[in-house]
Amino acid sequence: MRNSQHIIIFARAPNYGRVKRRLAKDIGKLRACQFYRQNLRKLIAELQSGPWNLHIALASADDAKHPMFAGMSILVQAPGDLGHRMRTVLKQFSKQRAIIIGSDVHGISTAHLETAFSTLNNHDVVFGPAFDGGFWLAGCGPNMTPGWQFMRGVRWSSQFALEDTLATVASGYKVSQVAPLHDVDDGKIYNQLYGDPNPHTP
Repeated sequence: MRNSQHIIIFARAPNYGRVKRRLAKDIGKLRACQFYRQNLRKLIAELQSGPWNLHIALASADDAKHPMFAGMSILVQAPGDLGHRMRTVLKQFSKQRAIIIGSDVHGISTAHLETAFSTLNNHDVVFGPAFDGGFWLAGCGPNMTPGWQFMRGVRWSSQFALEDTLATVASGYKVSQVAPLHDVDDGKIYNQLYGDPNPHTP
């Protein structure tokens, strides 16, 4: 089973000033970087021992030099918008079960991923909705071919991202969804989830 199941974490190296820039505007670059680094480290640790192959898809080849990714299976994202980058990665795992997840999502557990893979036993595509209208997970089963139109024309970073993406799935494919989770993209959500009382620091 492990050889036919793949989890791909989309990520950047957790370097100060290069991650979570929108969040950093609300809570400061230092805390935004600390959040991202801690969340990513926890996510990798929790998923490394699951019944799947774990990969990290990085924004650039330079990101692969970060010690957090030592020994991991590393992919480098293709240039282009988010849809093109995800579609390109998913095509690499054609005829298998492959799931992409974000690196800034609150509360991802192995149970969430097991449910998503189970869903792909009788569905072709699975999404994990985010409460802001986007999605934290996107996966394809062995019968799904991510064609040229998949994830094209999506209003990324908007409340319409999931709605638009669903509209790009070719007719005939069965789509399902798993539990919604929060993307931590701004100070309001960060404080709601973590209750951080500290003032903004640049």
